[in-house]
Amino acid sequence: MTQTVRICSAFTRTSFLEMIRRKDFYAIGILMLVMVAGAGTFGFFGVRGLSVFVRDVAFTAIGLFSTIFAVMASARQITEEISRKTLYPLLARPITRWQLIFGKWAAAWVISSAAFLAFSVIGIALLTVFSVPVTAIFLQYLILKIIGLAWLCGLTIALSLYATPAAAITLSLIICFGSSACGRIVLLANADHPMSTFGLNVAYSLLPHYDYFDLGAKATYAWPMIPWWVIGALLAYSALHGAAMLLLGYVRFRSQPI
Repeated sequence: MTQTVRICSAFTRTSFLEMIRRKDFYAIGILMLVMVAGAGTFGFFGVRGLSVFVRDVAFTAIGLFSTIFAVMASARQITEEISRKTLYPLLARPITRWQLIFGKWAAAWVISSAAFLAFSVIGIALLTVFSVPVTAIFLQYLILKIIGLAWLCGLTIALSLYATPAAAITLSLIICFGSSACGRIVLLANADHPMSTFGLNVAYSLLPHYDYFDLGAKATYAWPMIPWWVIGALLAYSALHGAAMLLLGYVRFRSQPI
């Protein structure tokens, strides 16, 4: 256990250095800053009462860019070690393949959560500048998003072991942004033909759902806080589903010739 913690810590430090070297975080942060600042400037041109709109842009930008960052960071955790031939000295040490996958997942989750919190600070700072209030549900938005990033990092790492990095990134983003679209399709189908959509409902319930972890819309419209048992249930969902994804990735990685 102690060795696994040391491995996770070492991989996390390396990933932070890699994030700084690549400058992905800075580019995404600047783009988010421009988006939110552009939405907030409506107030300076005499358009008042747009606090909901500005909050919507802020939370959409935070969720969008943190998701993209997490997917990109996770997809290259193991594949770049293989392409750079740095995987060989890692496995030559007393590190098992499972410890390698778990350590890479932990590193991806930590840096993705750090980037998400940094984007959130930028967003809240801009909302404060434009005098746009944020309610208490924002705290649950932060907690649930970090839980969702753990799930997303596990999914992307597993996909990266079965596909190329570009394909893994594409599939992960399709799953992330397609899950909310599927939810709307099921709602519309149930509204029109509630008795003929049983198969669609079953398929929808079996699909992975990143949208479960997004409270951006509720934070935008200043909903009251959701019950904490819901957060606990989603934590269990993230842990079980994420562990299953990592296990599938390990099965592939264990049989993969290096």
